[in-house]
Amino acid sequence: QTHPAEISSSMIQKVEELFQQVTWNRQDIAQFLGSYLSEPKAHVYFDPPTRPLSALKFQAAANQRGVRLALQSQLLFSGNQLFMNGEAAAVTGAARKALTPLADQRSLVGPCSVPPAAWELLYDWYQAGYLVLGSQAK
Repeated sequence: QTHPAEISSSMIQKVEELFQQVTWNRQDIAQFLGSYLSEPKAHVYFDPPTRPLSALKFQAAANQRGVRLALQSQLLFSGNQLFMNGEAAAVTGAARKALTPLADQRSLVGPCSVPPAAWELLYDWYQAGYLVLGSQAK
């Protein structure tokens, strides 16, 4: 095209035609919304622990002190999907029931009665800096 920076009419038409071919179902929309709405802005960063606890020590500390979402974290859910800072995780049954209060209230008070699958997610989030132990919340 003549102007490399121009969003031309023909480009808009081609993209419009492509979009008209896309069909979204309810699950696709939920997945998009969960990821999009929980995605951190570009200026947001997370501070992972400099010396993270082992998984077992983390679980013991969380049971004693509880856990909280980091201030910049966003946890949403839809059905059996959790969306933490743009990342989706499938959870079912007891794990979903245990982690929904974390999304709604932004914390879990110790002792945290969560199944093993939920502990794995909590530990991953702790290591990423998305989650902090109760007494470390800022």
